[in-house]
Order: sequence, then C-alpha cells, then structure tokens
Amino acid sequence: MLNTVRLVAAVSVMGCTQLSLLEVQEGLRSFARPYIRLNLEHGLRTRFPLTETERNEDERVQLRGISQLDNFLVAGISALMTNLIKLVLGAAFMTYCLAYVIFTFYHCDGKHCVGSPYIWGSCQDSWSEGDCREGYKKVHLSPLAEEKFLLNYVMARTESASSPYGFPVWFSVPSLIIAPYFAVWLLLLVITFTGYKTFGMALYVLSPAAFSLLLSVVVTVGIKYANAENQLNDFASRFYTRFATHIPVDQSAWDKFQIQPLVWGCLATFVHLSQSFNLWTGVFPLIGKWGGGQRIRRHVSWIPILVGWTVMGQLPTLLMMFSAASSYDPVNLRCHLAADWQAPFVVVPHMFSKFSSRRALSAAFFLGFFCFLLLAQGLLLLTTVVNVMECICPYFDLQFSVSPKKYRLCLFLVVPCLLIIGLPLISRSGFYWIRLVDWYADRLLIFTMALQAAGFLMSYSKYRSQ
Repeated sequence: MLNTVRLVAAVSVMGCTQLSLLEVQEGLRSFARPYIRLNLEHGLRTRFPLTETERNEDERVQLRGISQLDNFLVAGISALMTNLIKLVLGAAFMTYCLAYVIFTFYHCDGKHCVGSPYIWGSCQDSWSEGDCREGYKKVHLSPLAEEKFLLNYVMARTESASSPYGFPVWFSVPSLIIAPYFAVWLLLLVITFTGYKTFGMALYVLSPAAFSLLLSVVVTVGIKYANAENQLNDFASRFYTRFATHIPVDQSAWDKFQIQPLVWGCLATFVHLSQSFNLWTGVFPLIGKWGGGQRIRRHVSWIPILVGWTVMGQLPTLLMMFSAASSYDPVNLRCHLAADWQAPFVVVPHMFSKFSSRRALSAAFFLGFFCFLLLAQGLLLLTTVVNVMECICPYFDLQFSVSPKKYRLCLFLVVPCLLIIGLPLISRSGFYWIRLVDWYADRLLIFTMALQAAGFLMSYSKYRSQ
C-alpha cells in the first residue's frame, strides 16, 4: 500500500525467520514512523521518501511559518495525545501483569498462606470465605475473589482512599506494586534507548515468543476447559452471530447487561471484551517482506496485513470466550464484567482458579500478555519521541540527520514525565481512575482514531502518485 508499510503485523513465524537483523531495522525505520505524521508546518501528512527537489520545496514551505496550517492539524495532535495516554495506561496494565506473575508463584495473601494453587480462588482464604457460603456461588457465578484480588492487592485500594477534603491519597502505595511499575518503564527505556536498533532486536526475539505463548494458552484452554459446562456453542453464538446480546443480571430479568463483542473479529465495539482485544493488538509484530514494492504490489500490500491481523486478532477473543463459557452461567453473568479492561485480569484468572490449572499456564498467559504490551508500548514510545523531535528538528532521522544524543535527551525527558503521570493508576487511588480508563479506552479513543483515519485517507490520496 505504502512505502512506509514495512512492518507486517500478523503473518507467519516463517516470515520472521527469513529476515536478517538489518532488514528488520530497515523495516522498523519505515514503519515506526506513524501513518499519520504530526508536522506543525504542514498539519497532517503521510511520510514518504522525498527527492532532493521535494525536500528543498518542503523547506521553502516551512519558512512561510505556521500561518499555512492544514485544517487537519487537529488529527495530528490527537494522534500524539493518543500515544501519550496509551503509554500511561499501558504501563499500568503491564504492572498488573507482573503483579499477577508474582502472586501466581507466591501463594500467600499477605496474612495467611492457604496452600492453594491460586490465592485468589481459594475458599479457605480469609477474604473469600464469605463468598463461599452455601448457595452463594450458585447464584453469583462470578470471579468475586478475583475481583477483590485485583482491587485490593494489585490496585492496592483501601477502604478510605481519599482525604477529608476529597482529594485522593496519591502516593501511599506498597513497594510490591511500585517495584514492577518502575521495572516496566526501565524496560521501555532499554528497548528504545538507541532507537530502531534496540527495538528491532527486541521485536525480532519477543514477537514470536509472545505469539507462541498466546497460541499455547488458547489451544490448552480450548481443549481442556472451554466446553466444561457444555455451553460453548451458546457463548459462541452470543459472541459471533449477534451484534449485541442482552443478558439478564438476575432471574427476574428486569435489569439487563448488554454485551457488544467483536463482529467477526473486525469491529471493536464499546462494551465487554472489546478492550481486552484492544490490549493485545497494539502490536502483533511478526515481520514479513510483503510491505513496500513497486506498482501493484505497493498498493495491495495492505491485504496480508488485514488478513493476518484479523486471523491473529481472534486469539485473545477466543481466549475470553473460552474462559467465560467454562466459568459462567450466561443467565447470571454479573454486570461488573462491563469494566472491559479488567477482563484479562479477572475473567481468565477466574477460569484458572476454578479448574486449579497449573501455575505455568497462568504464568504463560501473563508473560505473553506482558510481551505484547511491551512491544506495543515500545513502538508507541519510539514513534512519539520521533514525532516530538521532528517538530523541533525538521527531517529528524536517528541515523542520518540529527545526533542520537538529542533523541536520547528527549527520551529521558518524556519517560520520567509519563512515569510520574501514571503513578496514580497503580496507587491506592487507582480505584478512582477506573472510570477515566473506561471513558478513554472505550469512548474517547474512537474520536481520535476516526480523525487519524480521515487524515490518513486524505494524505494517501494526495501523495499516492509519489
């Protein structure tokens, strides 16, 4: 489709093994610049290789000042802001993943060691015993213990999380959550420190590993647990044949919870499962050689990207469906599952604890999840810093135009700022940010994505002859 498309998201692992590291770096140099470029002199445009004549003309246009701003500048700004907010949210999700891995192997709740495979699913646990009384589970078939684990231990929320004046207590956080949070940002800094080179090496190693972990978890869960309650067909029809399904919260059916899942894996709607899907699809970055090319190939290279993304994008959706089908009564599905981004941290662990599955399976799930998020966050951080540098230094390029020292300086300024902004998300006040996460991830993001898509089509139409 475009010369900028060198990174093919979602092709076979064989495509990855055929590339040299140099080809990976070259592909990253092209793809890691977003489709929609923020340029204060031009507004919004797509990056293409420029000839010397075109470059000189561009420089003359820049000298006219910002009075020639394009009407679509708002789309470029929204793209940059979207990246920054995604970086903050993604760091919190990665912190949760590391916390779950820690607790998967350390089965003590901080007060009592119960000896169960998963501390969040044991009726012997002091915080879960009230949810295990006779008849209670039959009515409320839901991850009560898992939800408490997420809120009380991973998110570290207390009963009194605000001061008398109503302002949250931002920084009273336990070291068990702070340490993984700083580790996350340190890893992001490491894989983007030298620009495309280090990120390319991380991508070359982690992408097939993460995909293998995800695939192994989906296959194992599908074979062992998916149809344990003989209701897989019912859930499959709800997930894939209807655009929206109303499920009553109780037997009287006066209160209903609307599930709007993906439609054939292509359309992400606002409620349930959509965000669990979006969390995984920041990058499915297995490398292929199809991007770019000349003539027809240049304009059809988007086809394998779309097909591969659609096929691989089904994996996290299938995992959520298998987990729900094996562990929930569709009549009594509780409305608290509408917190979409919590689904990977609540629904899947509930299935693991219900069937007392091996800890290695849980660790594989969260490690694979973590690797996908790490690659997605690394790509966002790399492109965001490059965008900022191009606003300061026209035609900024990590290898040719400007010293990498300026890139690293910008990186060391951006990362600490985002780290500080994200602290409330993993602090005891994180509970108050749940609504912010929901509003951004499932509502506001659709507007910025629409603006970027419109800008991309305009830019492609304008520059396709090049």
